[in-house]
Amino acid sequence: MQEPPGGPPDFTPPVVVSLIPDSGTVVDELKDPLVIRFDEVINERSGGGLDRLVLLSPRVEELVVSWKRTAIEIKPKEGWRTGVVYHVTLLPGIADLRNNRLTEGQTIIFSTGGPIPHTHLRGTVLDWENGRAGRDALIEAVLLPDSLVYLARADSVGEFELTAIPRGNYLALASIDENMNRQRDRREAFDSTTVTVDSSATAVLWTFVHDTVGAQIRQLTQVDSATFRIEFNQKLAPGTPGIDEVLVWV
Repeated sequence: MQEPPGGPPDFTPPVVVSLIPDSGTVVDELKDPLVIRFDEVINERSGGGLDRLVLLSPRVEELVVSWKRTAIEIKPKEGWRTGVVYHVTLLPGIADLRNNRLTEGQTIIFSTGGPIPHTHLRGTVLDWENGRAGRDALIEAVLLPDSLVYLARADSVGEFELTAIPRGNYLALASIDENMNRQRDRREAFDSTTVTVDSSATAVLWTFVHDTVGAQIRQLTQVDSATFRIEFNQKLAPGTPGIDEVLVWV
């Protein structure tokens, strides 16, 4: 007679216990990968592959994510650039060997030269065509004119926040990333706006599928003696049409 093997049930997801380099630090001429260590062995197939659960900003051509049992090593294939503020975001989904998954993400911010700015870009994404929040929308903040692209994911209610990004003018884009490939595909709904980030900025993005054909009248209905309803074959832009866009002859 003895206790069954294996120990008590484990329902706790893995916990990050150390970062090298640590978040908020400045590391000149960084050569080694970023190391994220957990308190237990993690599943290398989490989320269909660990590389799918890591966002690196600014965007790089190729990101190398290596599994090291209780750790993940992350590094751009071409190496870290000097004088850049990097954001590494772990998305929800990393699991241990018992499939206990992290339900919240975590962002690590460090610099390879120069101070880390105290800035914020916050916003909301709305899926205009479907009349709902832009859940998990892909956010791209393109620094102008350098074209550095900082990435983020909107949360379940379409809200997002980017902190510690360089001051300057940005093209902010949001897209409904239906296939989760972190790219704006041609038929995916998106919207964009320009913002200036000095200390903080906000943006509201109404996503819709862009095309080169304008809306066409589908049906005209008389509601009463003084009112007509005009129905179009696609969604119209938010807001009331201008006075020069509607003409009435009596």
